[in-house]
Parts: sequence; structure tokens; C-alpha cells
Amino acid sequence: MSETLEAMARALFKSWFVDFDLVRAKCRGEVTSPLPALRRPSLGRVVAYFKYQSAKQLNALSGIPGTRIWQRNYYEHVIRDEESLHRIRQYILDNPMRWVFDRENPGAVTPEPENVWMA
Repeated sequence: MSETLEAMARALFKSWFVDFDLVRAKCRGEVTSPLPALRRPSLGRVVAYFKYQSAKQLNALSGIPGTRIWQRNYYEHVIRDEESLHRIRQYILDNPMRWVFDRENPGAVTPEPENVWMA
């Protein structure tokens, strides 16, 4: 096994630093990366990772592993102008006080209609 790895390392070293295969390929206009291209994460993956990491840390700090912290989905919205930005900022400020009316709250007094804040 180690002989095979050493042979591969020698061949790779020779290809890159003796024969300059990557440089020659670049001069021919070929893709030269020997490594797979890294993909940029989608917004959904970034949000999922943030939710995962923060929930894991909060659960560790509170000593209750496995407790759900976040709701399942999120709503993404493109902010197109100052008025839209102001409405969304106000929604974020008012949101904790509106929990008693939230349709996802099982104890909601009078659930509000969906997307009421987008009007």
C-alpha cells in the first residue's frame, strides 16, 4: 500500500514540477485544476448550516441535546427598495410581540393571515 502511494506521489510530483504538465495544459487553454471544482453553497445550504451549528451549540450550552430550536423552513424575500426594507425591518422588530397571533403558535388567540406584513 505505501509503495503504491509513494509511486503515485512520485508520478504526481514529476508531472507537476518536472514535466510542468499543468503549465503546458494552461498554455493550451485546457482546464488545469487537478482537484474537483468547489461549488459555491446555495443560500439554503448556508441557512441550513447556520441553523445546524447554532442549534448544536445552544443545545450543548443548555444541556438538552436534540431539542428543536428552529422552525423547519424559512422565508426568503428579495428587498427591492427602501420601502420594502423598512417594512421588513419593522416586521423583525414587531415579530416577538406578535407571537400570540402567529398562525404557527398552537396557542394563538386569533391567528393572523399569511403574509400580512408584505402588504
